[in-house]
Amino acid sequence: MVVIFVAQLINWLRVLEISDLSYSQPITSLSYISVLWFSVTWLGEQLDLVKLAGILLIMAGVWFISRGPHHSHG
Repeated sequence: MVVIFVAQLINWLRVLEISDLSYSQPITSLSYISVLWFSVTWLGEQLDLVKLAGILLIMAGVWFISRGPHHSHG
C-alpha cells in the first residue's frame, strides 16, 4: 500500500512540474466518481438522483475548467 502512495505522490509532482495547479487540481475531483462507481459495483450502494446530479456537476465543472486557458510547461 505504501508503494502505491509513493507512486501517486511521484506522479502528482510530475503533473505539477508541467501544469498549473488551478488546472490540475479540479481533475482530481474525478476520483469521487470512481469511488462512487466502485461502491455501487462492489458494495451494492444505491445510486439515487442526488448522487447522479453530483456526478454530472463534477463532470461539468471539470469540463469547463479543461476548456479554459491554462499554462503548461512542456
